[in-house]
Amino acid sequence: MKESLRASIGKVIVVAGQDPADKELSGTYEKVTPGLYGGMGQGAAIGTPTMQMGPVAVSFPIPILTLPGMIAGGVSGATKREIQEFRDALAEEVAEAAEGPIHNDRLARYVYQELRPLESPEPGLFAASVPIPDDVDAVLYVNLPAMSIDVDGADAVITTAAHLKLTRRSDSANLYERTVYYQDRAPLARWTDDENALFDDYANFALHWLGRELAAESFGRVSRPQTLRPGGSGNVKLARGNPWQSESKVLMPSLAWEPTTDDAGAAADAYDVEIYDAKRLVYQQRQVPAQSHALVTPLVACGQYFWSVRPVYRSDDGMRFGTWMRKPPERDDGESDDKSKRTFDAIAGRDASVAPAYLQDFATLDIHCRATS
Repeated sequence: MKESLRASIGKVIVVAGQDPADKELSGTYEKVTPGLYGGMGQGAAIGTPTMQMGPVAVSFPIPILTLPGMIAGGVSGATKREIQEFRDALAEEVAEAAEGPIHNDRLARYVYQELRPLESPEPGLFAASVPIPDDVDAVLYVNLPAMSIDVDGADAVITTAAHLKLTRRSDSANLYERTVYYQDRAPLARWTDDENALFDDYANFALHWLGRELAAESFGRVSRPQTLRPGGSGNVKLARGNPWQSESKVLMPSLAWEPTTDDAGAAADAYDVEIYDAKRLVYQQRQVPAQSHALVTPLVACGQYFWSVRPVYRSDDGMRFGTWMRKPPERDDGESDDKSKRTFDAIAGRDASVAPAYLQDFATLDIHCRATS
C-alpha cells in the first residue's frame, strides 16, 4: 500500500469476513450477508465465544470448515484409495474440532494483533454485527476465500489463500485489495500421521503468517532494501560455512545478526526477535535497540529452534517493519530458486516433512543436551 494512502487513515477497524454484498456500511450490520462469517466455503455457526479486545467486547461465531468438498475438488494424480483416505482423515479432524483450525475470526485477530504496535493507524477489532463508529476512516475486511490441495506424485501440496479489502467508511469506496498465500508440502501420508499432527501445525502456522502478511501488506511494511543474516556471538557458534545453522551450550544464548555484505539499505531503529520450536512461538522480544540480544528466559536443553529478526523503522508517520530474516533462495544451477515445487508465489518453505513452511527458511539454533543456564 502506498504511504500516502496509509497516512490518510487515522483509524481502521478490522472485520472478519467479506465486505457486505450491498456495499453499504450503515454502521448497523443488522442484515447478515452471505459469506460474512464463513471460513473457506460456507460454514455452520456452532457457538459465539466472547473475548475482550481493548474497550470493545467482540463476539465471534465459530464456523465449521467444509473441508471435504474442497479436497475432493482439489486433488489429482494419486490413487483413488489414497485420496479417499487422505480426504476422510482431514475431514474428520475438522468436523470434530469445536473451533476449526482455519477460519476468518482467528485470521482477523492475528491481523489486529500485528497492527496494534504501529501507532498509526489506530486499529480496532469488531465482529460483523458491531456498529462502526462515525470517526472510523476505513474498514479492513479479511477472509480466507480458498484452500487448494494438489497431489504431486507421493506429495500433497496444501495452499491457503487470505484476502484483504480496505474500504472507506464514508462511501464504501474500495481503497486497496490484496491476496496472499501460504503453501506447504509433505508426503500424502505424513499429513495425516499421528492424528493429523502435521495438518494441525500447518493450520496454526498458516493463520499466524497469513495474518502477519495481510497486516504488513496493508499498513505494516516499509519498502527498504536492508536484508539480514545471522552472526555469531560469545556463546553461539555458527556451523562451518553455514551461518544459518548454529549451536549453543547455554540455555540463554545471545543471538546476533548483521546486514548482508551487499546491503545498502538504511539502518533500522530497532529489531523484533522471535524464536519458534517446530510447533509454536516460544520467545519474543520487541524493540531490541542493537544487532544482538541476550535471551532473558531459558530455552530447553536438547531443543532445536528456529529464529528470525525483522528491522523496525520509526518516522513521523509511526512505526513500520521490514521483512523477517530468511535464507536466500537456493540456487543449484545458477538460475533455480526452488520454485519448481511451488504452484505460484506463496509463503513457502523448503520441506514440510521437517517443520511447517515458513520456519524452514529461518536460522536454526541447537541447544546442547548438557547446556547450562
